[in-house]
Amino acid sequence: MTLTSCEIDLGDAYAVDDCPKANRYATLPALKITRLAVDANQRGSGLGSVLVDMAIAIALDEIAPAIGCRFLTADVKTEAVDFYYKNGFSFLDTLENYETEHPAMFIDLKTLEAF
Repeated sequence: MTLTSCEIDLGDAYAVDDCPKANRYATLPALKITRLAVDANQRGSGLGSVLVDMAIAIALDEIAPAIGCRFLTADVKTEAVDFYYKNGFSFLDTLENYETEHPAMFIDLKTLEAF
């Protein structure tokens, strides 16, 4: 698994209610999970979810406080959409996202801070 900095265009699909001024920006700062992979022999073992949990913990504890990113995103393969749903991600509900080969999914890190 790799984490990289990026930005997300939420369009009208997700409002940042606790910070209305953020909604005026075309994009918001984010981290992206890239190259998340589990060896075929280990699939179904829960290792992928452990990697996602690790990415969330790193994002919340280390990166977000230092650089101010708000979202954790992933551009997912169609067959991985359910996996990301099960790990707390939401599908970015825009027409462009439905039409792309690797749709964007995201977690609002601010909603996880209380846990």
